[in-house]
Amino acid sequence: MVENGQVRPAVLDPQALGLTFAPTSALQGGEVEENKAILTQVLQGKGTLAQQQVVALNAALALKVGEKVTGETLEAAIAQGITLAQDILKSGAAWDKLQALVAYLQEP
Repeated sequence: MVENGQVRPAVLDPQALGLTFAPTSALQGGEVEENKAILTQVLQGKGTLAQQQVVALNAALALKVGEKVTGETLEAAIAQGITLAQDILKSGAAWDKLQALVAYLQEP
């Protein structure tokens, strides 16, 4: 983790952050089209609970690194980021942003 400008190792317990345990097999994708469908579903606020939660956790870590979430502790900041990411995913705003980016990139 990067905290106060210093890199330090950290071990996170997803369950301590309020996430549900899921086996790795619950996150397994497949061929490109299947993975595309999974990503589309998650970004649209759908997908399985395991898929939604792993994306929210990864987004929370990015929000922490980008200093968009703060907290008294690293875990508190990550928990705040998870909540924010889950709200964004549930609203479909992540999908809307991706579609806006695709449209922008296709402009002449």
